This record gives sequence, structure tokens and C-alpha cells, in this order.
Amino acid sequence: MSQDSEIKKAAQQTFCHLAVNCLNDTIKYFESIKRTKVIHPRDRQPYLEQLKVIEENLLMINNQVRALKLLYRESCGIKSR
Repeated sequence: MSQDSEIKKAAQQTFCHLAVNCLNDTIKYFESIKRTKVIHPRDRQPYLEQLKVIEENLLMINNQVRALKLLYRESCGIKSR
């Protein structure tokens, strides 16, 4: 295996590992908010904070997907959009 292939494989594993961890955390947050009752105004702030964490995790997952696409687009000679 060439050094370039080894570097891409390591990057792929890193990007995927980060995405999987974020996805697992996001699933846990969704499970948590699914059981949360937002009846009183005092319940809304923690709920909104959890939604913000979910949103940030999903953005991070999206960034990992983009990084993987870019990694392989460059090796195929495909221009990124």
C-alpha cells in the first residue's frame, strides 16, 4: 500500500470515528428529549440547549461527510462543489 493510500485510510478512519461518536451522542440526546416534558416555561431552556447540542452534532457529522467526500474527490480528480 502506498503512503498516500495509508494516509487516506487513516483519515477515513478518523473522520468516520468522529462521525460515529457524534451520531451516538446525538441519538442519546434525541432519546433524552423524547422523554422530556416541556410543559412549564422553566423546562424550555434545558430543552432548547439539548436541541442546540443536537444541531451542533449534526453539523459536525455533516462536516465529516464533506471531508470524506473531499478526500476521495481529490484522488479521483473530481472538482468539489
